[in-house]
Order: sequence, then structure tokens, then C-alpha cells
Amino acid sequence: MPSLRYEEVEVSDELLSDLKADFDKALPEKKIGRWYAMNHYSRLRRYRSQGFHLNYLSGADARHCTCGLVIHEGCGEPAVEVSLPKGSSVRLDAVQSYKGHRNLLGGSEFSVALVIDHKFSWELREDLFGGFCQGCGLASGFLRWKLVAEFCREHDSSCQEAVM
Repeated sequence: MPSLRYEEVEVSDELLSDLKADFDKALPEKKIGRWYAMNHYSRLRRYRSQGFHLNYLSGADARHCTCGLVIHEGCGEPAVEVSLPKGSSVRLDAVQSYKGHRNLLGGSEFSVALVIDHKFSWELREDLFGGFCQGCGLASGFLRWKLVAEFCREHDSSCQEAVM
């Protein structure tokens, strides 16, 4: 059984400014490393602001979710296929299948409904997001951000007891 813990993963304006300053003053041969660090933290901040739970960092013995959940090895399969009603399925990465995620959208302390996927719609010219409820097993499909956030809030309030 894997052990779970939490770590603080807030990304401040100050941190991003410091990373940008380090990038700007770095020698040319060091810029690529500074750029990767700056990109890593700015993407983490964006994912957190979107409520997006994913395995954003993996080490030798742990997997890290954007919400701060850390799963120590024995964390199982790298991805899990979950069957949904009406014969469809959704693919969860190594951290999305575990329960105990912090709520990134506000409301309760923990979340059972997670934003788990996104894709860009050329037709709509915007990102679409997919949500999944660990409590009842329903998925939202790909929707506009506001609708997926609403799906997650509704399921966090109605399905919390089924998981926790």
C-alpha cells in the first residue's frame, strides 16, 4: 500500500520573477536549464489555477500531483483505464486514480471531482477540459472551463461521503 503525504506547491509571483531574472542574467550555455525551470513552475501555476490534477513530477520513489498530494512508491500503474457508463472510458494517470486530492477550485478541503484532461478545440478556438468524479464514477466529457468547474463543484458537494 503506497503512503500518501502532502507538500506545499504554491507558485508565487516572486518565485516566477526570480526565475525570470535568473534566466535573463544566465550565461548562454546555462539559459536552457533556467528556461526549463521557469517553464516548469509557470505551467504548475497555470495547472493549479485551472484546477487540473495531474502527475506533474515523478521521482525515484514518488509521484507528485499539482495539488500537493505525494504518493510514495508502490504507486501502481503509470495509468489506469476506467470504464464509464454507456461503454466509454477515461484514462487516469498515476496520481489521478488515488483518493485524497486537495481541492484546487475552492470549497471543501478535499476533492473527489478532478479536472483530469484538456484539449484545444480549433473549432471553438479555446481549451476544453474533462472532469472525473471518484465518488460516482461519472465523467464530464470535454467542456468549456466554466462547465467543468461547475461539474466538479457539484460532485464535490454531492459525492464527498462516498469516497472519504
